[in-house]
Amino acid sequence: MSAAVAASGVDTVSLAWRPTREQFFTGLLQTPHRQSGGGGLLFDTPGPGGARVVAWPGYGLVAGEGRLDALMTGSTSSWELRPKADIAHADGVMRTFLEHLAGTDLFRPGECDDGETRRYDLTAEVECDDPAEGLAFLRTVAAFVPPGRKTDTWRGADGQPQTVYYRTLKRAVVTERVYDKGVESGSHPAGHRVRIEAQRRPPKTRRMRPGVIAGLDLAADFGRSIQPYLKGNESVIATGTDGALTHLARKAAAGELSIARAERMIGSVGLLKAYGRAFYPDVQQQQRRLRDLRDAGVALDEELPDGAVVPVGELLRQAVERFSA
Repeated sequence: MSAAVAASGVDTVSLAWRPTREQFFTGLLQTPHRQSGGGGLLFDTPGPGGARVVAWPGYGLVAGEGRLDALMTGSTSSWELRPKADIAHADGVMRTFLEHLAGTDLFRPGECDDGETRRYDLTAEVECDDPAEGLAFLRTVAAFVPPGRKTDTWRGADGQPQTVYYRTLKRAVVTERVYDKGVESGSHPAGHRVRIEAQRRPPKTRRMRPGVIAGLDLAADFGRSIQPYLKGNESVIATGTDGALTHLARKAAAGELSIARAERMIGSVGLLKAYGRAFYPDVQQQQRRLRDLRDAGVALDEELPDGAVVPVGELLRQAVERFSA
């Protein structure tokens, strides 16, 4: 297997505080700023590593948002993923910067809360030596529709998926995205670097202090939309028709699939191999056959080379496990 989970950690964070001293906002408002979305004020002076500084003086709130690695190093060219413990360190970095920007003490005891984490992006990266595997991985997750979510796939000029968004049903808020990081950053050709990113924006009543997050097991948090595809089916694979025939036969031999069901699906795969999807002129019938295969752990991918198998479920499981405490 050339595909592997090569990195994991936290990417973007947003930290906020609620100062009680009016002098802080008085000093802050003397620095250049402009109106921002949501009624906030965006300050012209960026924070460490290019972090955005936004304040809502009427609500007594100030926040800093940026990539955690850039915050920690102070460099806009820092793009690594950072361990969750660094969120607590970034809290101190941003506090120091805000005091300097406002020209006054902000965090004296009793004059500001302990801070809250408004956003934290939990991220894992799959690296593939063979780009065909990375593209098959993206095509497979593009077919997922997690409970309570809708899927939005953006494709390149070649028709290949580049970003798969999972959104909430009512407000279409992005909760996760799986995307070709190599293409997005210009670091690699398509299919070599695929990122799985869980964007967490807890409501105000559930926001945690930065130091609290450092000690939590975040596996369930990261895998919220992934877990339904791992329960009882951790062996989900993307493969062509030859690999599908082998996989189904093995599952039947192991008693994981009834002989009758295996025979029916092997027959469908054989017809697809010989005649393609056009054999089923009824699109709904075609989709039922492919859905049956997915339920058995096979994402039929006719663009993969013969015999190639991408262990999508195993890679997702490894990504989730990376966030265990």
